Amino acid sequence: MRLLFFLSTFLVTSLFVHAQDTLILMTGDTLIAKVEFLNKDVVRFRKPGAGQPQQEADLSQVKAVKHADKIRNSDYEQGRFIPRQRLLRVDSLWYVQTEDGNKYIGTLEYDGPDKIILTTNLTGTITLPRRTIKKMTPLKGSINRRSSALWIDNPQAIRCFASPTAFGLRRGERYYRNINIFISQVDFGITDRFSVGVGTIPAFLFGVATPLWANLKYAVPVDHQVHLAGNLLIGMAVGEGGLFATAIGSATLGERDRNVTLGLGWGSFGDIDASAGSVSLSAMYRISEKGYLITDNWFIAGAGEFVPLLSVGGRTNWSTVALEYGIVVPPQPDSGLALIPWLGITVGIGK
Repeated sequence: MRLLFFLSTFLVTSLFVHAQDTLILMTGDTLIAKVEFLNKDVVRFRKPGAGQPQQEADLSQVKAVKHADKIRNSDYEQGRFIPRQRLLRVDSLWYVQTEDGNKYIGTLEYDGPDKIILTTNLTGTITLPRRTIKKMTPLKGSINRRSSALWIDNPQAIRCFASPTAFGLRRGERYYRNINIFISQVDFGITDRFSVGVGTIPAFLFGVATPLWANLKYAVPVDHQVHLAGNLLIGMAVGEGGLFATAIGSATLGERDRNVTLGLGWGSFGDIDASAGSVSLSAMYRISEKGYLITDNWFIAGAGEFVPLLSVGGRTNWSTVALEYGIVVPPQPDSGLALIPWLGITVGIGK
């Protein structure tokens, strides 16, 4: 009963201090305190305020312990310790660049017409006049519990290699992408859900028709872990007048850094009077601040044939540039294994 006694002595005062750690008792009562030690038998804590003595209680009296600092501590709930996730989600940081070239990442404490107040880990709380700010952008990402480093959200989450995910470009984002030298596309984020891409292959250099296309994408977040999207690609072969169109519906499970996507597609190629259906299964997994593992696999059926296209590789993201690399395994000829290299580069426009 020791914990219940401690609760009655300072529960009221706890309501008027900034939240620290939280203890939830078996009775349903909530206690705000600073947890200093926690194991399978006891929890030791201090009341808020200077000079308070350390208190101890049997863990059997506690339903849950929730730490304010989740980077260094594991929570406890109903007889088990909750494993700490490697990445802790953050959505309240800002990147600020001043005219003299200084860069800051921190929490925005005040945003006024003449100045801002920013709290950072390195410099503490600083005040910056509005006239000195060159760029100010909200950051979304995760904190790596192992290194305490901030991992900015994946800027190339809209696709794996060739397969689209159900994530969309954010409003104002613009990217140029080149694949294996010959394939080029520029993507524009019109809104947070709708984006447009235009692309081409300069096949005229080889004396054949040049394909041009426009790709329209609408992405809908169902919740934090589930996203849906539809892609419509419409194009023509300049020089022959042939039209082609492809529609793909995508469902993505996971976050921008770690996800799996299932895609269902249908394509029509008017110049050769043919059509084909496809199923794609792709995945992306972040392994470091800049590195990702990617697999992209297509299964295409049409004209009485079934064509699998498998791929595996990776992507490295920098602030404005991403480099992707991998191997594509096409349908195997009778002569043996064939591997096609995949090399792509994506550059942010106006970033």
